[in-house]
Amino acid sequence: RRARFVDELQIAPRDAEVLAGDLTLAGYFESVARTSGDATAAAHWVLRDVLSHLNETGLALEAFQLVVRPADLGALVRMVREGSLSRSAAARVFAAMARTGEPPQPIAEREGLLQVRDDAQLRAWVDEVWAEQGDVAARFAAGDRKLQGVLVGAVMKKSGGSADPRRVNELLAERTRA
Repeated sequence: RRARFVDELQIAPRDAEVLAGDLTLAGYFESVARTSGDATAAAHWVLRDVLSHLNETGLALEAFQLVVRPADLGALVRMVREGSLSRSAAARVFAAMARTGEPPQPIAEREGLLQVRDDAQLRAWVDEVWAEQGDVAARFAAGDRKLQGVLVGAVMKKSGGSADPRRVNELLAERTRA
């Protein structure tokens, strides 16, 4: 199993050693990897978040997987990979999943954690920040690239953290080419 994790799933040998070292953990990981379509990210979530949660709570994996089902953790990993959740928002969703046993989508929706990727809304926020931060925007447009972070931060604040920062960066870059 360890060799298959390394050879077929491209998991780091040290991580594969831990994952394959326990039959229940290996099965949980494989289910998460299959559901998410991303074995590397699944390994990180299982090794970091799941094992940390088990250590903090003293819960056994057998009990945990009844609360956070592998398919639900796989869905969460997929949401991060597809960009609908940031990693930090996903950590909050994971904590709620561990408390409630709910799947990730309804938690993310209820908590307002899904990233906004609608260009019209993102452009509106960028336009507002551009107008409000006139001096910073002008200096950025003139080539002061280190100010991009200030503008992205202002858009993120305006959006309540829901704007897709990757797309916001792209829209700001477009401003300097226009």
